[in-house]
Amino acid sequence: MPGASPAAKAATVLGSTEQGARPRLAEEERALLRRCDAPWFSAIVAGAAALAVVLARLSVAARGNIGSFVIAGNTYANPRLVPRGVPVGAGNGYDGQFYYRMALDPLDFARRAFGIRLDTLSRLERIGYPALSWLAAAGHAAAVPAALVAVNVLALALLGLAGGLLAHQSGRHAAWGLVLPGYWGYQWTLARDLTEIVAAAFLVLGLVAIRAERWWLAAGALSVGVLTKETVVIAVAVFGILRLAEILGLGGAGGRRGFGAKDAPWVVSGVVFVTWQAVVASSTGKLPLLDASGHNLGIPFQGLVSALGHYLGELPATAAALWCGELALLGLLSIAAASTWRASTAERHERFAWLAFVVLIVCLASGIWRGAVGFRSLDDIYLFGCIIFFFGTRSMHRAANVLAGLVSIAWLVVAVELVLFR
Repeated sequence: MPGASPAAKAATVLGSTEQGARPRLAEEERALLRRCDAPWFSAIVAGAAALAVVLARLSVAARGNIGSFVIAGNTYANPRLVPRGVPVGAGNGYDGQFYYRMALDPLDFARRAFGIRLDTLSRLERIGYPALSWLAAAGHAAAVPAALVAVNVLALALLGLAGGLLAHQSGRHAAWGLVLPGYWGYQWTLARDLTEIVAAAFLVLGLVAIRAERWWLAAGALSVGVLTKETVVIAVAVFGILRLAEILGLGGAGGRRGFGAKDAPWVVSGVVFVTWQAVVASSTGKLPLLDASGHNLGIPFQGLVSALGHYLGELPATAAALWCGELALLGLLSIAAASTWRASTAERHERFAWLAFVVLIVCLASGIWRGAVGFRSLDDIYLFGCIIFFFGTRSMHRAANVLAGLVSIAWLVVAVELVLFR
């Protein structure tokens, strides 16, 4: 550049440097995306996020006492008899107190034990989470409160892993697997020692194993799932019904028709569920599944309409606004799943399981709908909605990105809420 001013020469050099830097930067970004395109990435992110929320909640709302996650109340817990380290407040407390009591001795079927009275014997059918926590605590009562939290953190990481595997099986980047552990309702489960996270982790792991035709791995995962939360049985039953239709050649079902290893997931987990129901019934005199359904089910849509009227009447209160916003987001995902149900590449049993859960939730009692706990009990419709929409369709990129962004915002809002308040 003869005759050019020093400033012009500098600008030219700088411009060429920036042009060369952009391709390098883009290549580095692509390399980073490739490195993150692994199921372990979504597992680590999910586990780290859960641990961060736990530590923040422990230091703020729980004031350094991990036993506060149990949320024990003196209606069911006797403060003089409950093991040290678990504070007992006034009122009913929350469901975590019952899983804590079961984790102290998973085979103690007494109505009262360790100073805590079970509100219903149907709690005993959800033995999976307490049993895993008892194992994590090595049977030491003092370690159980921490074990309950640790098991849920690890289960969220496992759900992230399963989500990443599911994303890969669907041809998506593994990071999309984070939409599964990103359900805002799981924040409440994590903060109150509840069962949904463990049940979801093993349910999705079972679905991943079925897709990979790892039938016995699926059988084991689904067996843990049905022992953790009875609604997992619905997904198992749908798979079993479709398999029987395939065997019998009904409904246009094709593929292998002989009874064999492919049936292990629904047969083994079904036998495990029925066996545990029988064990509990023989010890308590009540079948847990029947006892639970009487409290949780009602006339279709009655519970939803009642709760909607209640919270709309409470607006603009913060709790009511959060409830309405979360319901709207769950509704948007459900609409997205319904609109892509036929076109989705999700497996038949996954799509029909979503329909079965839609039927279930519209029959839920008002007490389930009214709980201001992030719709944690409705996580099944969220999980299968994600599988149908996020992992089953590739054409609606913008809608998927918007929904994923809204889910992330909901997750952050609920995380802040649970860090600040008990």
